[in-house]
Amino acid sequence: MLGSWDLVDRWWESSNKAFDGKTPNEIYWTDEAGRQRVAEYIISFTSGSTSALSTFKDMNENKVIGMFQ
Repeated sequence: MLGSWDLVDRWWESSNKAFDGKTPNEIYWTDEAGRQRVAEYIISFTSGSTSALSTFKDMNENKVIGMFQ
């Protein structure tokens, strides 16, 4: 989606106006509503691509796995 895992990692950890200055990571781990909010934000930039959700799931799995290694 962005062409670089480094950019994806930076996005997760950068404050974002869409999340009231919080990082997507903070919002995502708040609760189920936070996870939905981040997912909808990501999907909103994909022009309805059916691969968007798959890309989001891949990013999330890698992020979660990385947190526990």
